[in-house]
Amino acid sequence: MEKIQYTTEEQIAEMFQELDNALEKNNKGVKGTMLWIKRATNILLNLFIIFLLVVLGFIITAKTNGKTPSLFGYRLFIVESGSMQPTFDIGTVILSKEPSDPSNLSVGDVVTFKSLNDTIVTHRIIEVVTDEDGSIKYRTKGDNPLNSPDSELLDPERVISVYVFKIPLT
Repeated sequence: MEKIQYTTEEQIAEMFQELDNALEKNNKGVKGTMLWIKRATNILLNLFIIFLLVVLGFIITAKTNGKTPSLFGYRLFIVESGSMQPTFDIGTVILSKEPSDPSNLSVGDVVTFKSLNDTIVTHRIIEVVTDEDGSIKYRTKGDNPLNSPDSELLDPERVISVYVFKIPLT
């Protein structure tokens, strides 16, 4: 008959010690990785906060100077009248970009501009007009079918931005 061998208390204690050593060695690697992830997250969060503070500074500076805030050439506008319905409802927020060449816009472009009485208007270009002296002007109109074309022609110098897309907030 075969002799049965039993594990002694000392052998069991040695096995537990080996397991503890292996787990401790593995945990050091995990702790180091977690520490690196935590530091990277803190750095990214701090950079984001600094970015937001810089953007806030630009907005406050622009507003105190009576200008529309711009970030990298992009601006946000809120539609305040029904002149562009059904394209834009009242309260719609639109993102627009400063044109690289305001004298090179096309029929169909939706532009935000300063009217002759210093109000900000967003309408669509319905016609490009060339004056006798060769200068370009635009005839604009709101998309609302009840609107008639704007009475004043738009000079390219008064174009603030060209519509990019509307921001879906509802």
